[in-house]
Amino acid sequence: MGLDKVLVIGHSPGKTPINKRKNGSPTLNRLNRWLDACEVDIYSFSNIYAHHKELLKMTDIDRTYVQKITENYNKIITLGAFVSQYFNKMDIKHYAAPHPSPRNRKFNDKTYEPKVIYEIKEYLNG
Repeated sequence: MGLDKVLVIGHSPGKTPINKRKNGSPTLNRLNRWLDACEVDIYSFSNIYAHHKELLKMTDIDRTYVQKITENYNKIITLGAFVSQYFNKMDIKHYAAPHPSPRNRKFNDKTYEPKVIYEIKEYLNG
């Protein structure tokens, strides 16, 4: 994939701390499978909100924080529609990935995940 600096941005942390889960986070496990398939060995991860919050509003997000954390990356992957909408509002280029949560029903279609991986790969190599 080259020397691109990849940043993945999520919504907010889950309710249960990862160290309290038996097999880690299913969401992050899926994200790691995607990035492994795209040959991304190193990437940075952050959320646009530091604490667990089910319903974020655009006004909850610290615009300066988002600008600061994204400035040194040339490839940004957002997770979920809300995060992508915020990045569109801020005019920050990114790939809008679906949220990798097991609760995302789109993944019930076994052909969906390979398409997502293909699109991420295309974005990262573009």
